[in-house]
Amino acid sequence: MKKILIFIIFLILTLFGIIIDYDPNNNKEQIELNEKQEKYTVKRVIDGDTFVLNNKQKVRLLGIDTPEKGEFYYKEATERLKDLVEGKKVLLKKDVSDKDRYGRLLRHVYLDDLWINAIMIKEGYARFVIYRPDISHVDKFKKLERDAKKNKLGIWSKKD
Repeated sequence: MKKILIFIIFLILTLFGIIIDYDPNNNKEQIELNEKQEKYTVKRVIDGDTFVLNNKQKVRLLGIDTPEKGEFYYKEATERLKDLVEGKKVLLKKDVSDKDRYGRLLRHVYLDDLWINAIMIKEGYARFVIYRPDISHVDKFKKLERDAKKNKLGIWSKKD
């Protein structure tokens, strides 16, 4: 009788969406969309790590830093982010902090199953940077940057 009761409670909770994000593999890179997660349209890209949404809110990609105007690979990083997100609907995921000192949303950005922050590092358009307390993906970002450096991609291709 006890097993049947537990099964019925589990079934009810599942049907009402209370148990929704169970991941038996604890895969932090996987993103699961549910009805509570909204997608936002990117109006325009400012540079390689910042863009503006249709609602005029600015978003700063967490864990990355791209070249500033006048620096090596600025144009390429900006163009890559434009190619990835401009005019498209993206999902924004918060780490710990909500906004930076400039009022920009600090987020991990996803386009379908693409993790934009990771792509920018992996392809050599961005450096990995720790912005405490937002450190949930430090190990993954370190590995992506190490691989980009090893392969002399993007910002790592310049010979000093």
